[in-house]
Amino acid sequence: MGRQQDEGALWRFPGLARRHCRCQPRGEVYYHDEKQQGLTCCGTEAGSKTCYRYRWVQGRPERVRIAKVGELSVEQARDEAKRMIGEIATG
Repeated sequence: MGRQQDEGALWRFPGLARRHCRCQPRGEVYYHDEKQQGLTCCGTEAGSKTCYRYRWVQGRPERVRIAKVGELSVEQARDEAKRMIGEIATG
């Protein structure tokens, strides 16, 4: 018998204040940062973890890749999301 894994341990994003939503049937889990609006991290069943700038455009979600988790710190990802949002606001 295999050891049961803590589901939360599969999707840890160190330093990320989060709320989570599971996306079925694709097996993705999204964590939306509570400190920086628009910063979302996605974990897949294959173990990939990626940060995105996330927003709704004309009733559809839009994700723009910021970096893989580990390429940037959470603070750097927040700063990048903030910069991207600022560019949108200024046109």
